[in-house]
Amino acid sequence: MKFNKTLSTVLILALILLLLFLFLFRNYQMVQSGDVLIPRAWENHILLEGGDYLRHYFYTLTGLYKELPWAVRISYIIIQLSCVAMLLLIYTLLWDVHKRRQDACVYHALKEKYYPRFREVAQAEEVLPENRLLEMMGMDKDTHFSYRENMALIDILLEFHVEVELSPSAITNMQSVMHLMGLVRFMEDRMVKGREKEIENVIEAIRILHIELPDSFVTGLVNHRDVRLRKAARLYYIISNMEDPFLYFEDNRQKVSFVPWDMLETHQIFSVCHSMQKQLPSFIPVMDRLDGHEIKEFFIKETAYWGNSRDMEHLLHFLQHPELSVRKAAIESVATRRMEEAESTLKEMYYMQTEELKREILHTLYVVAPRSSDEFFAQAYRDTSSMLTKRVALRCLLKSGDGGVTLFHALKEKAGPAELILFQHVEDRLIDREASAGISVVN
Repeated sequence: MKFNKTLSTVLILALILLLLFLFLFRNYQMVQSGDVLIPRAWENHILLEGGDYLRHYFYTLTGLYKELPWAVRISYIIIQLSCVAMLLLIYTLLWDVHKRRQDACVYHALKEKYYPRFREVAQAEEVLPENRLLEMMGMDKDTHFSYRENMALIDILLEFHVEVELSPSAITNMQSVMHLMGLVRFMEDRMVKGREKEIENVIEAIRILHIELPDSFVTGLVNHRDVRLRKAARLYYIISNMEDPFLYFEDNRQKVSFVPWDMLETHQIFSVCHSMQKQLPSFIPVMDRLDGHEIKEFFIKETAYWGNSRDMEHLLHFLQHPELSVRKAAIESVATRRMEEAESTLKEMYYMQTEELKREILHTLYVVAPRSSDEFFAQAYRDTSSMLTKRVALRCLLKSGDGGVTLFHALKEKAGPAELILFQHVEDRLIDREASAGISVVN
């Protein structure tokens, strides 16, 4: 584990200040109590040798304000300790500012030097040999980076992967570059010797940078006591392991929280697996075992992205789920996959739903089966008392085809003054938007 230089420097400074404080008050101190001046007889003609110095400082410190009342003595002690603490705090803040400035200077220098070269390597259309990569990066085999430079290079590479879309050959070349720069060896070292927070950050960086590490580095962390580190290890295990990548993913024995950030990371993991042509498991058995509605909604939506046709068939039974948010997620998933076979189910369940879900169903029908639903849109407009639902129905009706346009104008001729404005909103391209209509935007 890397020794904390800042802490060691603070401790040394504190010891120096303490010795200086004792030196200033060790002699010639006389305390005036009332009108009586009390000399310190024990400080005259004292010869100190060897360990007597420590004993001398101890007695000097304990007898410095011995003649004063307890309240005054405690006040003096509090003031002096506060001064020392303030000095230490100021020093720590200044040191932190200095360290951050140095890190920023190293980061900008390395980015200016290597970022254009990273882009040049990423633009190569074929896998490049090692000597060619060294030439393009302006390095040799003996190039070595410090701890601070390695951390800055990792940040630069993370920024590069976010800004630049890499092809499979570019990913291979970038992996070779990271090996040549010693970043893979550095991350392996931090995985073994780093603190828990540092290991967690390294695992996330490895996953984003597509670095391949032996499973032995992660296997010991998949059951770690720290929840966040265990999550990070299990997410990386999905990508790195080829035999049973979703072994821990399907383990529901440990109840852990699943926050929105975890959902984003998991979706990114599934995207990487899909690009690697790694077959994803069926999420249907997982959803049946999960207790929280939020995570169940997440996997319903993920099924729409990555599930096969058989998974989507099983997903339809969530349209009858007792929880409103779960039904809504299932309806959105049907719209995402454009499942025409769900048309009849959606129409049957429409009149048993809340106004919010009715609007979602109308939009989903517009996505999956617009031409065969024009009569349904018109009837939904007539039956609802919600002006917002009426506007969604009119929007779907107008954009459902020629038959829908005919019905739209027929309803417009019979509309009263209060409802006529809805028709005008839907026909106005500037006003009419999916968001203003109160429905989800599905591409």
